[in-house]
Amino acid sequence: KKLLGDWRFTPVFFVAGCCFELVLCKLRINNINFYDVYKRKQAHEFVSKKHQLEDYLKTVSLQRSSSPEIPNN
Repeated sequence: KKLLGDWRFTPVFFVAGCCFELVLCKLRINNINFYDVYKRKQAHEFVSKKHQLEDYLKTVSLQRSSSPEIPNN
């Protein structure tokens, strides 16, 4: 209690966090771990946003081509 004072539990929580991270990396359930699921979810979100952007760009280009051009003076 005197050595670290209020910070006496910090090393315990640091070690607990390291152990938890190790479990997330190494534990495989049905040959899938936490980071495989996370990477798959990130890839799905990336592809979804890419498709949304492509759809938006198509609608913008369609609107631009269908509207009459206004000459600049």
